[in-house]
Amino acid sequence: MNLPRALAAGLLAAVFVLTTAACGGVKNPEGWASPVVSDSSLYYFPKKDRLTALSIDADGNASVAWSIPNSTQQEPKVAFKAVYDSVSDGESLYFGSWNGQLYAVSLKNGAVEWSRGNAIAGGIVGGPVLEGSYLAFGTTDGKLYVLDKTTGDAAAGWPKGGLSFSKGIYAAPVIAGDTVFVATMGGEVSAYRLADASPVWAEPYKNSGAIADLALVGTDRLFVPGLNKKVTVISTADGSIVSGPFNVGEWVWSRPAIAGDVLYFGDFGGKVHALNITTGEDVWPPYDAGARIKSAPVVIGDTLIVATRDPEIHFIDLKTGAMKNSVPLDNAGSVRASLVVLDGKALIATTQGKLFEADPARLQVTPLSIASVAR
Repeated sequence: MNLPRALAAGLLAAVFVLTTAACGGVKNPEGWASPVVSDSSLYYFPKKDRLTALSIDADGNASVAWSIPNSTQQEPKVAFKAVYDSVSDGESLYFGSWNGQLYAVSLKNGAVEWSRGNAIAGGIVGGPVLEGSYLAFGTTDGKLYVLDKTTGDAAAGWPKGGLSFSKGIYAAPVIAGDTVFVATMGGEVSAYRLADASPVWAEPYKNSGAIADLALVGTDRLFVPGLNKKVTVISTADGSIVSGPFNVGEWVWSRPAIAGDVLYFGDFGGKVHALNITTGEDVWPPYDAGARIKSAPVVIGDTLIVATRDPEIHFIDLKTGAMKNSVPLDNAGSVRASLVVLDGKALIATTQGKLFEADPARLQVTPLSIASVAR
């Protein structure tokens, strides 16, 4: 049966309580949205109920362009609680929140272009994804919605109330070509045509554990991390297993960084893996980062940059798996948002709304300097 929002909140909280990585509790979810970079601007959530736009100058200095909600904002106003990821098409930013609100706002000034709330069943944890005019997202109540990004209405051929699944959806969907892929906490991955919501595969791929994330590898494969302590790579054509399942030993709840045929990802036991999905072998022995990893890493040049929940930033040699350096972030909260590449550096957002840059050239981490703070 579908999970109501209260029960889904309990599941999300239980996941992090059991792993001592509490998301803030049922009544106080924090969210873990990664920053979004568009041209010379950066958009992030310094608080669970605030969105801020930063302008980045040629020297890398940041200043606040706008922030919402604010006292001067015209109707309709925004009111969201805990955002887990957002996406941009270069003109608008689209984001959903734990309380089931979905917004499209202007990148220029934060004006609300449209919003949806009452018609959405469940909280939005995975965040929305974009392809052309399609905006897709799942909810904790086990609903997959595909909307027209311009109007926020159901896309042609898709039910207004979304497609229903027996378990909640915590992973952001994946869109490849004319197909949307969705993973559930019931351990299934399904594929549907964007044009008419019809199934592509004869039957869903079935995993032995819950699937809380999903990622496209190349153009024809999907990375399926599981809470069964295994990862699998499946075909986008029919859902068949391409390689794996590979035993990891701990929960994996993040997307990988990809370089060629090698996938780099962390687990809840604090290990970093480098898995060649062609040979099925580890490129190097698992690197011990010492603390739980929820954030997806990034590859910049010959360096893999990983953030642990502590948080601590690790610079790892891409070829050998040896540590180049590690830098703790004191009094910064924790890191659960995936890392983002900005001007040859890794951008890191913490649960306290702080931003840092990890420079692989200097193997150092510095706070992002912001000229003013939005009120």
